[in-house]
Amino acid sequence: MVNLFGHRTSARGKARAIEAFWTWWADHCDELALAIGDGSIRQWVDGMSSNVGGIDPGLAWEFGPGTTSMHRLTVTAGGDPSLRQVARRWLRGAPAPDATWEYGDLRPASGLSDTLEIGGVELHLDDLNVAATPRGTGLDVLVHHPAFARMPEGLRTQISFLGLDSAVGEEAVELWLGEIATAVDRPEGARPLADLPGLLAEVAAQGAPDGEMGWTLLRGAGPNGPVLVACLNRLSSVQAPDYDQHVAVSVPFSDRTPDGWPGRGSLALLQGLEDHLSEIVGRSGRLVAVESSAGVRTFHFYVDSTTPAADQLRVASTGWQQGTVGVRGEPDPSWQAVAAFRS
Repeated sequence: MVNLFGHRTSARGKARAIEAFWTWWADHCDELALAIGDGSIRQWVDGMSSNVGGIDPGLAWEFGPGTTSMHRLTVTAGGDPSLRQVARRWLRGAPAPDATWEYGDLRPASGLSDTLEIGGVELHLDDLNVAATPRGTGLDVLVHHPAFARMPEGLRTQISFLGLDSAVGEEAVELWLGEIATAVDRPEGARPLADLPGLLAEVAAQGAPDGEMGWTLLRGAGPNGPVLVACLNRLSSVQAPDYDQHVAVSVPFSDRTPDGWPGRGSLALLQGLEDHLSEIVGRSGRLVAVESSAGVRTFHFYVDSTTPAADQLRVASTGWQQGTVGVRGEPDPSWQAVAAFRS
């Protein structure tokens, strides 16, 4: 199927691979649980890797203790935003959790009691330290471990992400942390990694009060003059991995301020259109940013490409009386189209 924007809306090959995985899993999940219990799970690694890799070779997987079940299988994008949608659709195909197995597509926080053996080096996660610097609505972090001085940068980075995921969970890392770097020497102001959950709780309370992501107002300059942007405090696809298609609805308006932003005569009509478009999309997408410049207001939506949401936005945008509305869409599982608005 091809939608009005001319790209393929169904990844049939991945859908078949996901279906094949769950068929294989149904035949072997009881054996896997027994193998975890008796310590023979290593013999299943190749089979798991082959079946997960059949969906996409960039996906990562792991077993761990469950929250309400005995075991948990996690298949994750492994930090690659372009694969979050694939991992989420894998999860949507999972069976209902039972006493033995539960499933997830994001690594949960697991604590810092683990000892890692990686790259020929053994280290304790609770020896990691972190220096956190507020930037915008999130935190930039420098991660340090005494053993980093004798490691290559790639290994330091791998260990840092494993530690951060263990401390606060993959979702919080992807959502609230900005730049993540490693430090060979202990940075000024470094604190034990165990303090990071508390620091992020403060950031999340400000950025997403009551659990709902708030909005930020930005001003800047663009090629056509001043730009005014209202956007979600954090623009990360980890919030909604299914929303993999960017749809920009560009609406000209006739009453404009000297800066090219909506004047009083157009503002109420634009707000009414915004509410209408958001209602039309419903649970198949969401508005993430509103950009105004040079007499045009652009509504940036992300929608699920397997639904008719993109076409519905086009139809709902017809009939505007202050100029011709432009609607354009493109696959964008990483939300790169709004990267310039990220704080």
